[in-house]
Amino acid sequence: MLTISNLSVGYKKQGAASPVKEKLNLTGNKGELVALIGPNGVGKSTLLKTLAGFIPPLAGKMELFHANTNVPISFEAKTRAKHISFVSAKPSYPLGLTVFEYIAMGRFPYTNWLGLLSNTDIVLVHNAAKQLEIFSFLNKQIAELSDGEKQRASIARALVQDTPILLFDEPTAFLDLSHKYEVAALLKKMAIAENKLIIYSTHDLHVALKQTDKIWLLGKNHVFQGSPEDLALQEAYNKLFDNKNVIFDDLHSDFVMQSKPKATVTVLSKDSQKLWLSRALNRNGFQVIVSDNPDYCAIWQANEEIIFYSDKINIKAPNIHSLFEQLKETNMY
Repeated sequence: MLTISNLSVGYKKQGAASPVKEKLNLTGNKGELVALIGPNGVGKSTLLKTLAGFIPPLAGKMELFHANTNVPISFEAKTRAKHISFVSAKPSYPLGLTVFEYIAMGRFPYTNWLGLLSNTDIVLVHNAAKQLEIFSFLNKQIAELSDGEKQRASIARALVQDTPILLFDEPTAFLDLSHKYEVAALLKKMAIAENKLIIYSTHDLHVALKQTDKIWLLGKNHVFQGSPEDLALQEAYNKLFDNKNVIFDDLHSDFVMQSKPKATVTVLSKDSQKLWLSRALNRNGFQVIVSDNPDYCAIWQANEEIIFYSDKINIKAPNIHSLFEQLKETNMY
């Protein structure tokens, strides 16, 4: 549906181009949820605003292909609003509007010059509000909502715009953890059920790894695209930050601070216990490895004892039912 070829995005200052990111080659297809990930200042918002038509591209091409003809189309502002919807990271919330009126603004491209809503428009507003769990707020003033509730109202407004492409700049920024997952899951469900291309920028890599079909990874000097798993296998995440002390940990699927370990430990236990004991040891300065000759071997037994042993030492912490206390008792904390 969307093809980006040698695209340079940025701004013009005193008539001269000031690119933020250059020579981007990316694709997005119908039915895909795409996460745009990168450090601050790398150009994520600038790219989304360029795709939405708010900023002209400095070079290259963006082609939106019609679903039936496979011919790239171009359009004016009002026609564009029927093809691409956009929610900024800091939406404006006009005073005096109810939540219903705010969400209904997404139907503007389809209403007449008086802005009158049809029954279909009203049903779409209600359905979007229910999906985002703000239906009970429809008669409230938009200004009365919390930051998270306002963010969900902005997403609902984009949904009722009913476009084949939806762009979101950090839609989960003000949401709690459970709603971060719920919103990402909702976007994925919409992409599949309604055959839409949805692109959203985020710093929540742990959510994106579990929910998105494709990741556009913008680093300072690198650009990658692919499934979350492909990028992990390509070690692309380790090229995201210009910081040798921050690495992507495959065990935890997240970024961690790297430091010289106190010692190496091999963990022997059940799978679920192994994960959490490994994380506790990592956090406390030990490197968990699979090795025939580690500094220590840690066994977390079924009776909730941990035994650390090496060639010279055998430390046991019996009858303690807290992992924290066991590590403390064995002087490994």
